Amino acid sequence: MRKILVLDDETEFCDRIAEMLRLRNYLVKAVYGLGQARVALELESFDVVLLDVFLQDGSGVDLLGEIRKRWPETAIIMMTGMEDVRTAIECIRLGAEEYFLKPVHNDELVFAIEKSLKSSRQQSELSMYRDSGNYPIIGESEAIQEVRSLIERAAANPDVTVLVTGETGTGKELVARHVHMQGRRSQEAFIPINCSSIPESLIESEFFGHEKGAFTGADRQQKGVFERANGGTVFLDEIGDMEVRLQTSLLRFLETRRVHRVGGGEIDVDVRIVCATNKDLQKEVDELRFRKDLYFRVNVLNIHLPPLRERTGDVVLLARYFISRQKHNHRNFVITEAGIRRLERYAWPGNIRELKNVVEREMILARGAELDFVQLEHGLVERPEESVPLEDGRLHLAVGFDRPVSLDEIERRVIEGALTYCSGNVSRAAEVLQLGRSSLRSKMKRLGIG
Repeated sequence: MRKILVLDDETEFCDRIAEMLRLRNYLVKAVYGLGQARVALELESFDVVLLDVFLQDGSGVDLLGEIRKRWPETAIIMMTGMEDVRTAIECIRLGAEEYFLKPVHNDELVFAIEKSLKSSRQQSELSMYRDSGNYPIIGESEAIQEVRSLIERAAANPDVTVLVTGETGTGKELVARHVHMQGRRSQEAFIPINCSSIPESLIESEFFGHEKGAFTGADRQQKGVFERANGGTVFLDEIGDMEVRLQTSLLRFLETRRVHRVGGGEIDVDVRIVCATNKDLQKEVDELRFRKDLYFRVNVLNIHLPPLRERTGDVVLLARYFISRQKHNHRNFVITEAGIRRLERYAWPGNIRELKNVVEREMILARGAELDFVQLEHGLVERPEESVPLEDGRLHLAVGFDRPVSLDEIERRVIEGALTYCSGNVSRAAEVLQLGRSSLRSKMKRLGIG
């Protein structure tokens, strides 16, 4: 059964659309604000999102862009009560399938939903393949061989809590999926959760569920993430950013394996927990930002992923793998000797994620079948030092150029470095750069970042 998320701050309109779709045998979740929508998207997979353009707590257009980047297989239909041609054009440019003016006719909306579902079927199949864990872990380095060995041990012990550590972009979620798929829980649910994106006010309800009437707006019973994943695996990404309140609740769950729904009783749950972080959790414990007892609970088996700059011999193997994945392109791409040298010399601050993007861009821009990765010369540096925070809270960035550059390019590199250091968190990057969040957003927009 297809799942649809409806977001509109006009609660009566939102509920009416949701009920109309339920009567047509869709599974529907109705939310009334951007915060609720982001939580829902983190916790569940949706085939279609019906999204209002103008919301009281922000712009639906911004969320459209986020969904298109993070969940490209999800179809998006925009709705608005205000006619604005420029906004409509922008929505379509960002990837919305349809754009409706309110009032929306039910039959037209259902037709648009079915049309979107049909056109996105191929993307959905690709998503299912990706989620199955069939993407291999590429590399022949000693460090990666050790990672494979640890995954096998973790899979053979399906109740052991696993902690995956490594820099942003090293493939922590891929490792978590392999742990899940290689063990006896592989036929059950794998639910990834980004711990830094859950608002504190919704923590208990989203993680542990609630009963109907437990609080204002709780019009139906809702199972929490641990209950929905019963028998399977919950992947807690960015656990180092978890709110202290949730740390306490998670510790209690790990000790008892029981969830307590808000407004209800306790329920036994059989679920494996795999956590991931790009932070030094021991340091977080020492600085009282992470509970020591929880650290011991989650760090039963640690799988550490090395940064790409420490496994240079794997870079070309990974690049060739990403090239082979582009089945839609019929050219037989070959990496030149110069291209191999450039790939191996580059420092890859964004790790595998950056390498994948560079390879895809190189194939798009290539005039023939040879890939020489000249684009890397624009910022090529020989193994720069990692960015490190100074004692006064500022960030020292090792930014190297081998040619004259503009002030805009320097500013872009510094902002990108701060965002990498802060794992993409704009608020933290603004603090590090000693800028207001809105000022940083404005600069990012002007420079075409993110």
